Amino acid sequence: SSNSPIVCDGGMGTSLYDKGFYINRSFEELSLIAPEAVREVSRGFKKAGVILLRTNTFAATKPRLQDYNIEDRLEEILKASVKLTREVAGDEAYTLGVMGPLGLILEPLGPTSHQEAQDLFFEVARVLDEEGVDGFNLLSFHDLAELESALIAIRSASKKPILAHVGVQENRKTSYGHSLPEFVSLCEKYDVEVLGLSGDVGPSGMLTCLEILRPLTDRPISLLPNAGLPRFVNGQYIYLCNPDYMGKFAKRFVQAGANLVGGHSGVNEDHIRAISNSLRMTQNLHQSSKLDEVFARIIPPVSDEPKEAVPLEKRSRLGDYLKSGKTVLTVEINSPRGLEFGRFLKHCGELEKGGVQFVNIPDGARASARMSSTHLSSYVSREFNIEPIPHFTTRDRNLLGLQSDLLGAHVNGVRNILAVTGDPPKLGNCPGATGVYDVDAIGLTHILNRMNRGLDLGGTSFGTPTEFVLGVALNPTASNQELELKRF
Repeated sequence: SSNSPIVCDGGMGTSLYDKGFYINRSFEELSLIAPEAVREVSRGFKKAGVILLRTNTFAATKPRLQDYNIEDRLEEILKASVKLTREVAGDEAYTLGVMGPLGLILEPLGPTSHQEAQDLFFEVARVLDEEGVDGFNLLSFHDLAELESALIAIRSASKKPILAHVGVQENRKTSYGHSLPEFVSLCEKYDVEVLGLSGDVGPSGMLTCLEILRPLTDRPISLLPNAGLPRFVNGQYIYLCNPDYMGKFAKRFVQAGANLVGGHSGVNEDHIRAISNSLRMTQNLHQSSKLDEVFARIIPPVSDEPKEAVPLEKRSRLGDYLKSGKTVLTVEINSPRGLEFGRFLKHCGELEKGGVQFVNIPDGARASARMSSTHLSSYVSREFNIEPIPHFTTRDRNLLGLQSDLLGAHVNGVRNILAVTGDPPKLGNCPGATGVYDVDAIGLTHILNRMNRGLDLGGTSFGTPTEFVLGVALNPTASNQELELKRF
């Protein structure tokens, strides 16, 4: 309700790392096993002028704690963190219960249902509320579906205020392609008290995003930028944004309409002190003032409107067959384990003579290391009058690799893709290999559909759309037919 800007704290993880705790452990567990270190960080922020202190619970959810085999200590960690923060806050500051993303991918891109996500968030929100936080601080969400699950859970567990933050990249969208207007609409739907941006970009990038966000809502806005972008120096990533720079931008944030200012990754006690000192000089500044030109545009605007997909019959021979209702006969041939692929080529030649029009090529069949299905498909399409249908798994590639390999396959003439999740590595000849599975076959299908409209996973236009004919697998002998049909 005040026109005075409010100072929030900085990066808890960064500050604990600076104290000698390394990233191969759970920082949230430190509230139990090294409470004085956590207490010192909060005390430092409070001395720097903070009146909003956040709990050390960003990754305190069962899925995130499972990485350290401490998920059974979730409630202990939550209670300890709230207790520490409230002790430091006293009567001079407020305690905000922090909740971050689950580290899971929700439907339709991943296997986690919205109800499962709500349940996981609810058990965190319930404990934070019962332990006496003054409000909830949702940080660095990129998937608005996941953010909505968190909002539903909190509203079910508590009546306390919510500060909801999304991470926005240089294209002014989240990594899932969600825009700021979409974020505002979601927050209004659940009557979120404070809207905000956290992480991903430094002060200058966040100022640009604020210019877009401020005209969209009358609600208070919170900005928690990183300390610039990390640079790789002497074997580690460090943030080079100095406190003076952060303090100058804090004043610009307020002039452009921000109501709360703090920090995220790389932001320590010195940065927050500079922010506090800078904002102390703007206590009576009218919050609705705007800057016409706040910062020069470095990134040229891109067209993020989806393009018209190429008609199915024009994408490939298979697409034409499917569109016209012709019978499709395809034979599966495993790719070779090594460089010798004469037998594979012999099979293709015999099938061509027999009138077969299509061959499908598994991607590392039975989780074994074999010649790339997409590279081999490119060779087949050049040497034979047979159209290949490569299988393409999500087992061996992260999201960046999926999109890169698909673009590479397309430029080499591959036009058909059978999207599959892939057998787990433990079934193959290298059981110690790591399965990636950022998404499953359903998520891959959504990615391919976006690419066929000229958009990457982040919703950014990459120009000419791809022309893939998409296929998925249906298991007619699945034990749970209802679930199989739902996936299909």
